[in-house]
Amino acid sequence: GRTTSTCVDLACFHASTAHPTTHKSRRRQPSHRPKKQSKANRTIMTYANRGAHTCSIITGVIAVILGSIALGGSTGNDLAWSRARVKVAETAPVPVDCDLELEFGLISFEKRFENCGDSSSSTSVDYSDTDACKQAFGPGAEVMCNTCRDTGISIGTIESVALVLGIIGLIFILLRICDRSNKDQCKRFLATALFLGVTLGLLISWVSWASTCHQEIRSVVMSLQNTDKLGISLGDTALIGVSAGFSLALIGMFFALAATLIECAVNGSPIPFSEQQKDVDTRKKEDIELHKEGNPIAFSRQHDVELGKEERKTTA
Repeated sequence: GRTTSTCVDLACFHASTAHPTTHKSRRRQPSHRPKKQSKANRTIMTYANRGAHTCSIITGVIAVILGSIALGGSTGNDLAWSRARVKVAETAPVPVDCDLELEFGLISFEKRFENCGDSSSSTSVDYSDTDACKQAFGPGAEVMCNTCRDTGISIGTIESVALVLGIIGLIFILLRICDRSNKDQCKRFLATALFLGVTLGLLISWVSWASTCHQEIRSVVMSLQNTDKLGISLGDTALIGVSAGFSLALIGMFFALAATLIECAVNGSPIPFSEQQKDVDTRKKEDIELHKEGNPIAFSRQHDVELGKEERKTTA
């Protein structure tokens, strides 16, 4: 009897040492599954991210619209990029409120004598028409005509490219809103980069105009005051400054920058709780099938679940 019992004990001992992959060894293995957030937290994160994307769409649309309107100031009109006004001298044979109005666009400018009675007139000249541009302001206007011509062409090209980038960026933001996974780093990078391109495009546009063409315009207009270069006695300069087109490009840049920062800050779109629950239900069905087949993977999953329950009880 003792011999049989001893043999049985030794057999059990050898069996337990031969297969040490049981409860203790499994207890040391950490679970690699991500911790599930509560339904309330995921709902809050989902709506917060979608709200942020909605704000970036609004600011992005405004930036694109403002940039498009700014391009409407290509000619000397109400959307011109620079504006000047020179008073006509009181000694001139025209009404007292006669003024010389100058509006400078990206491609051309308009010169008008307003409230001048029979001497009222309006002339539109392209910067590329060098002879007509020189004649409009007299000697010394060659630099202004050439500078504004080159700057206007550059700004028109840069803003057109920036607006195309903005439209593509809006598409990527919509894709981020519709993305139910948390793996949208590529779309996040592209949306941020595209609106950064819009921001830089608008920045380069208004900085280029202010630092080149507008400075030449200022020099030419200041040289007209208290002279009769244009065939009429002019007085002091009443106004020289940037106009609507310039301001729209500047404001649009800030809206594009806001969209850039929002898209960069929003990291992914959390998985809705309903989708997470579907994944859990699917895994349970797979475990049932594996149990029926006697597959050890199912037993391993079940052991991890039971181990997690034990750990929570111990912590509590």
